[in-house]
Amino acid sequence: MIATVENDPNHWFLVQLKPNGFDMALRNLLRQGIACFMPLQRGGTSHASRGKTARLRPLFPGYLFVNFDPLSGKWQSVNNTKGVTRLVGFGNGLPSPVPAALIEGLQARCDSKGELLPIDDLVVGEKVRIVAGPFANYIVEVENLPDTTRVGVLFEFLGRTARATVPARDLIRCGSRAA
Repeated sequence: MIATVENDPNHWFLVQLKPNGFDMALRNLLRQGIACFMPLQRGGTSHASRGKTARLRPLFPGYLFVNFDPLSGKWQSVNNTKGVTRLVGFGNGLPSPVPAALIEGLQARCDSKGELLPIDDLVVGEKVRIVAGPFANYIVEVENLPDTTRVGVLFEFLGRTARATVPARDLIRCGSRAA
């Protein structure tokens, strides 16, 4: 979920949200002219009557990235926004900025609605995590790339190496690439 106004790439901060406070916090932060960013990913959920379904979930549940000039004094109004618990800071009582490269990297991987796009540059041997389906949260190794929408993976299951083909959109990178 990306809601933008004019923003400076060097002034991103992390906000901790109150339980179920996302909608209220987002509405009130946007009303104050503060840009917000929450990367979303598809995740599997179980329903007894409907089986497995994939729905969008926050990549960082309970947190929201916000963009504002810290010298403007807006950080105090952000801390007092309904739905917000606090701006995350380390030790000095002031909010700590999030590295611009992290936000730029996340935004580059997301579509206009904030959903993480499938990884398009996987390599054989790379470790990835499955985020949806019956093998959600398994760490697997890329075995082959049959086409742009599917990925062949290897993983340990019941003491044996197993193979599966999963949608590329259900994978996220979880480590360094294989050499």
